[in-house]
Amino acid sequence: MKNLDTQLCKAKLLNSNTWITGFYASKQETTYCFKEDYDRNPVQTCHYIICDEMTDWGLPNVFREYEIDPKTLCRCTGSHDKNGKLIFENDILNGELYNVVSYGNGENEFLGMNVGWYVQRDNFESWCELNDLEMYEVTGNILDNI
Repeated sequence: MKNLDTQLCKAKLLNSNTWITGFYASKQETTYCFKEDYDRNPVQTCHYIICDEMTDWGLPNVFREYEIDPKTLCRCTGSHDKNGKLIFENDILNGELYNVVSYGNGENEFLGMNVGWYVQRDNFESWCELNDLEMYEVTGNILDNI
């Protein structure tokens, strides 16, 4: 079975500094049939993190949707730090240098160019295999101050 951790996301609640973890979803407020209707009344897209939450002991759980700030959306790498905490995009990892987890093109002098998860170290990009990250600890996220 596929690792579901890689499908998790985290983001800050809309108009709040509180992080929420779950599954990302978006929806438009309404749907029109004709382009002219969209031109007259643009439709806003809302962004959510969906969580499975308990309601009460012995009762069925429910899915709750939390509206988020989409600028703070971070995908889960599926890897854990040395304390077992999941590592997300834009997380800051401690170590010898300042390390930020990113997704895209990373370069390593031995492996060449790669597309995938990499670590940006002190303002230059350096490819790092994610299973090597278990020696680090998540100490924050670069989006904590927005």
